[in-house]
Amino acid sequence: MNRQIKYRVGDKKECKVFDWTDIKNMPKDFMSGKVEFSQFTGVFDANGKEIYEGDVIAIYSTQDVVDGMVVEKRSYDICEVIFFNGGFYTAKEDDICIGKYSEAIEVIGNVYEDAELLQ
Repeated sequence: MNRQIKYRVGDKKECKVFDWTDIKNMPKDFMSGKVEFSQFTGVFDANGKEIYEGDVIAIYSTQDVVDGMVVEKRSYDICEVIFFNGGFYTAKEDDICIGKYSEAIEVIGNVYEDAELLQ
């Protein structure tokens, strides 16, 4: 699988996420150790949104499908995307490799701007 290598930068102190292109024009002291780099997983969620490590996702375990279209999503779990053991997984006891279930995943936020979603 070939995937595009992309990053974004998260700042937990400021509760913001910056796209890689945004940080090119920022002062050098911006990179003072309070930021974290997040890598693009190469996977898109059910809505076509890029999934990065540090994203908060909802994984739907049951959904109603009519004529190939999802009409209702039920029974979901909320978790963070992490890089672990050479792949991108959910940060849960039963780690799930996100690439296998992208059609059942929806990005709902990230740990920098929406950490309260994980509580």
